[in-house]
Amino acid sequence: MKNVPGRGRVSASTLLLLAILLAALGLRLWRIHELPPGFHFDEAFEGLEAWRILTEPGYRPIFLTGNFGVPPLNAYANALTFWIFERLGGEAGPTAMRVTAAIFGVLGVAALYALATELRRLPGGEALLSPAFPLFAAAALAVMRWHVHFSRMGIEVVLVPLIWAAATWLLLRGWRTGSLF
Repeated sequence: MKNVPGRGRVSASTLLLLAILLAALGLRLWRIHELPPGFHFDEAFEGLEAWRILTEPGYRPIFLTGNFGVPPLNAYANALTFWIFERLGGEAGPTAMRVTAAIFGVLGVAALYALATELRRLPGGEALLSPAFPLFAAAALAVMRWHVHFSRMGIEVVLVPLIWAAATWLLLRGWRTGSLF
């Protein structure tokens, strides 16, 4: 079998991305059961809605009308996390909700990396943007104070960068390639 360069080896940028994602995960999960202290009203509202989605078979809202109106994506994700936690012997509650937010936060870092990589692939992007740009963008978001903070709270705020970066990445990728996949 021929030795093909690049096959079987992990690139330095892949290892750096993995390190960034692990650091992001660590910052978001460290002492998640006690930091931030307390359980805020917004978290409690979404937790109760998630519990209702999980336990009431006929309750499948497309918009949460309480708390001045809230999109339900986070509540559905929390309901799934509640279910997983219960199957693994844990309990539904603040920690499960905050783990959901932490996962969304790490996914947001990965989505920003994908977007930054796609920006480099656009015509003229390689000339304007350094090869380190995607890693720098991901690392900056991974340690950004507000992003870490909201990745540790069980509310939907942390979904905004994730959805924005993922949607923009898909748009630019589709524009560049002429297809989604």
